[in-house]
Formats: sequence, structure tokens, C-alpha cells
Amino acid sequence: MAAELRGDDEQWLLFIDQFEQVFTRCADARVRAAFLEALTRLAQAKLSEVKIVLAMRADFLGQLTPYAELVSLVEQGLHVLTDLSPSGLRAAIEQPAARHGVVFEAGLVEQIIKDVHQRPGALPLLQYTLDLVWNRDDDLNDRTLNTVTYQSAFLDAGVELHERRSLEQDERRLRKLQALQRELDDLIERGRLLLLAGRPTEAAVLLQGAYERGSQHPMLPYLLRQAMLHVERVHAVLLGHTGPSLASRIQNGPGQVL
Repeated sequence: MAAELRGDDEQWLLFIDQFEQVFTRCADARVRAAFLEALTRLAQAKLSEVKIVLAMRADFLGQLTPYAELVSLVEQGLHVLTDLSPSGLRAAIEQPAARHGVVFEAGLVEQIIKDVHQRPGALPLLQYTLDLVWNRDDDLNDRTLNTVTYQSAFLDAGVELHERRSLEQDERRLRKLQALQRELDDLIERGRLLLLAGRPTEAAVLLQGAYERGSQHPMLPYLLRQAMLHVERVHAVLLGHTGPSLASRIQNGPGQVL
């Protein structure tokens, strides 16, 4: 498909930022699998005119393990971004401000570096804090960002990012529950169809599995009860026809039961 869409003289760079959202935002496992399969096939085609770059949080790499072919491709081009050193943090803090003719109050840059260096999630915290400082400092006529505004912004940024992470975790849990619910509903529907097709034993296995995994589907108790009743009737019929014959053969002695 990429070959068909791409012009003869075009070079493509497919850059997917925040790739972890394939797992945090996509609730449908089948849609996710189809997307990752298509991405894998595109990478395996090794088109010289198409380059693929994925940016992903390191703590989500384990989510790729079910996709062996994609993992193999990722391993070939994996580049881990390390935490910024103090000098790197200083550049990230000072240079964007300097481009706008803004400086920091004496000692403030050192304070910021101390607050964020080697701290988990340092870069998002730094970015959000400096955004707040920039927007809150009402006295920018002197082109100086001050410590008082920074301290307030740093506390608020930490709270905001914590709430965002908590919300993200809640959303992930909700999506997992929704995916489980769809899976259980699918089991119940398959069990219902098997029951209608006169295959109560197979239906009972699926329905019992959904029940044991905690399904709250309103039709599940009725369907499971119907399936078990059918199974019991079948067993009763089988025992009614074969039981006496088998018993009489047993009475004839061990040598007669063959």
C-alpha cells in the first residue's frame, strides 16, 4: 500500500511519537494487533524510500513481547535515550529562554537542576514547570524569570503530572476491563449459538468459563442453566440405555466384560 501511495520521487519518514499509546489508548486488541501487523509488514518490506521511527517510553517495551516479529525489528534499531546530564539540563533550561532574550534569576537554574536531575519523569516535569513559570511571571518587563514564581509552578506541576498519571492508570484499567467484558460477551454469544445448534456440552464449557471469570452478563445464568440441563438429559439417556447392559455383562464375570 505504501508503494502505491508514495510518489516516484518521494522519500517518506513515518514518525510515530508516544507509541505506547497503542497500548494505553487502543481498547480493541484486534485493532491493535492489525495495526502492529501492518506496521511490521511495512518495516519488513525494507523499502529504501520509507523510514520508520517509533518513540516510546521505556517502561512500555515489555508490551511488545507478544509481537515477536516486531520485537525483532525493534531490537535491530533500538536507541535508548538516557537521562540528561546536569549540563544537558542546563542547556534545555537556558537556551530556549535565551532565544527570547529572557534570563533566570541568580541561582534559579541551579535550583531547577537540583529539583529535577535523576528524578523519574524529569523531562515532562521540567517542561511543564517552565511552561507554568513563563505564563505566570507577570513581571517579564525585566526579562527575568524569578524564583518565587518557579517554586509555585514546580509544586503545581508535580501535582498536575501526578494526577495525569493517576488518570492514565485509571484509563488503562478501564480499557482492560472493557476488553475483558468484550471477550466474555463473545464467549457467551458463542455458547448461546452452540446451545441452539444442539451442542450443549461445548456450550456449557464456554459458559462456565465466562462465569468463572466473573462475567455479569444478565443472560449468562439462564444460558448456563439451560446448557447444564441439556447435558444432564443427555447423560441420563446414555445411562438409561447402556447402564443395565453394562451391569448385566459385569455380573457374568470379569472375563465377559470386553
